[in-house]
Amino acid sequence: MNQVARYFRESTQRKPTVAARPKPRMSVCSRLGLVTGLTALAMPLTSAAESRTGNGGASASINFRIVIPAIIRVKAITQPDHIAIEQRHITQGYIDLEGGSTVQLTTNNRAGYLLSANYDSTLLSSVEIRISNQSLTASSGFGSMRVVAGLIIDKLVPISYRLNLAPGVQAGAYRWPVALAFSLANA
Repeated sequence: MNQVARYFRESTQRKPTVAARPKPRMSVCSRLGLVTGLTALAMPLTSAAESRTGNGGASASINFRIVIPAIIRVKAITQPDHIAIEQRHITQGYIDLEGGSTVQLTTNNRAGYLLSANYDSTLLSSVEIRISNQSLTASSGFGSMRVVAGLIIDKLVPISYRLNLAPGVQAGAYRWPVALAFSLANA
């Protein structure tokens, strides 16, 4: 019988004091097996891959990207709240307003931005809007265009108008008839 098994069997049958217990002895083979096992545990684990074309290795990498969302921010600085149509305007058929509005514009969209215009078709037959050296003509009450622009940060942008009067309009003061909307352009 193995010495360790005999020790445990005997220790469960009688309860000697710690000092009176006999110490088990290990054989040379047991000691060699213990040392070999401990050495194997202490060695670092390595792995290798082998394929039909030869030895291969594996590597890991992390790919990431930072995406900055496109934004547009527009703040009206000056905007007429009414328009005075005089008899001379009716005679010529339009009203020119150079720098009629000013907006503070910020956008990081390199594709530019979309400008849309709605207007009161009972007062106007069409509207021409000039912004950033580009022109938009809105007819039938609506119009839109892409304004080519790069990175803009808090730039004051003047907007000029040609308001083409509708037939039968009378001279007088009217509420401002044009509404503009700015939005992001698709790339």
